[in-house]
Amino acid sequence: MKRILTAVACASLALGLTACGTTSPGTEPTGPVTLRMAIWDEVQMPAMQALAKAFQDEHSSISIDIELTAFDQYWTKLETAATGKGAPDIFWTAPAYYQKYAANGIISDLTPLIERDSVSLEGIYPVLIEGFTFEDGLYAIPKDIDNIGLWYNKELFDQAGLAYPDGTWTWDTLLEAAKKLTDPEAGVWGIAAQGGDGKDRQSYYSTIPQAGGEILRADGTSGYNTPEAIEGVRFWVDMIQTHKVSPSVDQMVDTEAQNLFMTGKVAMIYEGSWRAALFAGDDYISSRADVAVLPKGSAGSQTSANGLGYSLYAESPNQEAAWEFLKFLASPEASKIQAANGTVIPAHQSEATTWVNSHPEYNLQAFIDMAADQADFLPVSIDSAVWRNEAKKVFQRAYLGETSVEEAAATIAGFMDDALAKERG
Repeated sequence: MKRILTAVACASLALGLTACGTTSPGTEPTGPVTLRMAIWDEVQMPAMQALAKAFQDEHSSISIDIELTAFDQYWTKLETAATGKGAPDIFWTAPAYYQKYAANGIISDLTPLIERDSVSLEGIYPVLIEGFTFEDGLYAIPKDIDNIGLWYNKELFDQAGLAYPDGTWTWDTLLEAAKKLTDPEAGVWGIAAQGGDGKDRQSYYSTIPQAGGEILRADGTSGYNTPEAIEGVRFWVDMIQTHKVSPSVDQMVDTEAQNLFMTGKVAMIYEGSWRAALFAGDDYISSRADVAVLPKGSAGSQTSANGLGYSLYAESPNQEAAWEFLKFLASPEASKIQAANGTVIPAHQSEATTWVNSHPEYNLQAFIDMAADQADFLPVSIDSAVWRNEAKKVFQRAYLGETSVEEAAATIAGFMDDALAKERG
């Protein structure tokens, strides 16, 4: 049975969170209201401030207080706040996390409010609507969409006499280029083989579908223990263990792969569309970087896609004011403001070009092209963080050479199937 929050319904998360509230906010706020909105990305703070200002200019009685928490502490802090019934009125969420909150009444089903106020979501990437729909209810206003591209250092390519990556590249092309770009004496690596450092989306979350594999099957079981998934993980492990064209896991744990790229120590990196603003603001990499679509595996050039959304805390004392802000955040105007800031691809497809034009020095159209027909949306379940985090630990051992990819895949597949079975009850 669908669990929609009502005035008398309460539920609790496995972690001990509890909530009771209403999905039917009252009348317009009659006095000054300050809304708290929680986010986790400092790079996006200017865009969030711009959105808050645009809204406040039209709603003088409502002010927005943006609370920034680093991602590593974000969810723990949020759960603690919800346990004490003091979570922010609005907070960023993601498909990998929101289902647990939705299933247990911590966040509100926005569908009744959308229908009540005839809020149009037309033009938002359909995969985002699907990604934030749980048991027929929409539990977040989609904020943005992202995917992974092949970022590269043009200067290092020029020095090696190599043509820049393009849509014709395959895994073999990438490997051959990585070998030519690797210069041990200069301390330069051809590529950063992420995954062993916990960056699954910047690694095997793209190469598994490129090999024709799945992480989560349609029948609700793990796809890790298949030849295709194993091939997608081994692609990266071999970059470190066999081909020696990538820094080691320890090196990338000590210094993040993106920082190695930003200092000219790594020539290529699978990284997100959200890095455009960061790279553009860096003195060294800003003029040297560019991006291309991902190389093709045996099944194509799929890219790991994800998106963020804004959820409404069910216990918010400022329900109507928060909903007013969410309605604004659902508009093409809000997408345009966010896109112009250049941080992320906005939820509204019509404003994708605005984002592309925000950093004309980069081929950001590559991300839009991949989002159209090559996006492999992040596999999620109610408590997907449990098996996703375990996979990071297990596969790290394969990256370190402590176990085979096959053994690691079998281990995490068993763990994942057990976790998914527990979710189903």
